[in-house]
Amino acid sequence: NGTITVSAPSNKGQLRVLVKGWTGGKIGTDGKFIYTTSAVAHGGSVKFTDPGTTEYYTKDDVVGDPEVTFSPAGGTFKTETVNVTATLNETAVSGWYQVEGKSRVNIANGAASSFTLGEGMQYGQTVKVTWGAKDAAGAEFNGTATYKKVDPNATITVYVKSSSSFNMYAWGNNAAGTKVEPCGAWPGKQLTDTKEINGTTYKYFTFDDMEAVNVIFNNGSAKTADITGITSDKFFEYDGNTGYKEIQENVTPTLSVKLNPNGGDFVDKVNVTISASNATSAWYKIGNGSQVSFTNNATFTLGADMQVGQSVTVSWSATDGTETKTGSATFKKVEKPAEPEGITVYYDNSQTNWGSVKVHYWGGESASEWPGVDMAKVEGNIWKYTVPTGTIGVVFNNGNS
Repeated sequence: NGTITVSAPSNKGQLRVLVKGWTGGKIGTDGKFIYTTSAVAHGGSVKFTDPGTTEYYTKDDVVGDPEVTFSPAGGTFKTETVNVTATLNETAVSGWYQVEGKSRVNIANGAASSFTLGEGMQYGQTVKVTWGAKDAAGAEFNGTATYKKVDPNATITVYVKSSSSFNMYAWGNNAAGTKVEPCGAWPGKQLTDTKEINGTTYKYFTFDDMEAVNVIFNNGSAKTADITGITSDKFFEYDGNTGYKEIQENVTPTLSVKLNPNGGDFVDKVNVTISASNATSAWYKIGNGSQVSFTNNATFTLGADMQVGQSVTVSWSATDGTETKTGSATFKKVEKPAEPEGITVYYDNSQTNWGSVKVHYWGGESASEWPGVDMAKVEGNIWKYTVPTGTIGVVFNNGNS
């Protein structure tokens, strides 16, 4: 009937009523302390046995706001198109989403809706998806997710002119949105690769899976300030201590071709994307097939007509009018590995953004030693590992927390 009746002794104590899952605040007014002295347990000496905790409440029990969740949840994509799935979280009873420039799409509670982005988009172009979700009381909450199509061939190279040896520490997010340290943990990597540009010798490092990178030059102790938001090739001069400056160089864009994946084994079928940068023309061919011309990038599927154990070579050629590059990659169809015995657990790394994920497990046929074993990345931010049969508990961590 919507009524809660609570009774308590009238001569001592304090009363507060809490209702799990109710967001309207506390009920009524806190009772007053009416001890004649400060509250104590049997004069300060505890005389009872603690029965122990029987129920725990964690951050996972907190009831959050209703929302529409997307997978992938925004960010960049390097393929020609990307498929996105929209669902309501457990708090939402109804919702909708709207791709920029298109009509609104309603989402039913417990259902999923999928859409495709990227067709007709240019590299560097973004599209915003807005959403709304209502709770049981009818209040609507709103948000957005932004997707950006990026050149799969795009790389960022940092060139450094310095008269002494130095390290470069780098950090940022990769294409999957995971925080990474491409040059290793602090103080980073000592740069040794060199390249002469316009008569100046530079040491350099190339990042090939990041849209933006941040760096610090250091000698192991003294270091520069953070150099953040590098999104294209940059040239610097480092004094070996704390000082640096950016240098302007005129560099001719170079011809490049990439395959993703670049050959290797696959199970059943594999989608391959080939991309050419700074090319006036390019083609690829599968095995002894015909040449297929493409501009910027193309995607094809291998494996449908192949037997297990069979290999096929993809050849390619590209030119910028003055230089021609050729190459190839070999793909092999293999049997699906036998599923390991045990219980497969999955971890979504999208919130923690750990560079690597470990799982510590216990209670089954065997147990791991802290901090556990490395999990395998499945795709995007999802990681997995198969723990022994009978495992009763797991803790996910990055080796530290």
